[in-house]
Amino acid sequence: MATVNDLITGYDGRYAVEPVLIDGFAPLKRYIACATTNLDNGEYHKIMYVGANSYIKSHMATVIVEGAAETADLCFVAATDTTAASPTTLINDHDLNTDDTCNAGTEMFTDVAGYICVLANAALTVAAFHVAIEVMKASTAD
Repeated sequence: MATVNDLITGYDGRYAVEPVLIDGFAPLKRYIACATTNLDNGEYHKIMYVGANSYIKSHMATVIVEGAAETADLCFVAATDTTAASPTTLINDHDLNTDDTCNAGTEMFTDVAGYICVLANAALTVAAFHVAIEVMKASTAD
């Protein structure tokens, strides 16, 4: 089982509050600077909260390269899954060694609340990248 580290609590921004826009997409972006906050190899780092009954679109873009052929994954981890035993991969092996690399992720719907997490596939100490998601909170009224 992997560790799920908290990169939400204590950070500036509204990352712990789900965007509330019923039946319309709300954007949320996070800048991750690994020189400031190192990401440990093989660990999940939660960076944004997503509420239940949400449709998610995701993107990643590299701004500062790591300097080696390193990658990171973007995943959804249910709030109750504290060891990331069953993550859903949205973006697999995002390239952190090529400046301005941009990837769009797999779209998903979740009926449970959870976190958008970065899985470092190596120790990341230099790279900087953007994670952007669009979330539509689905109405459950008939």
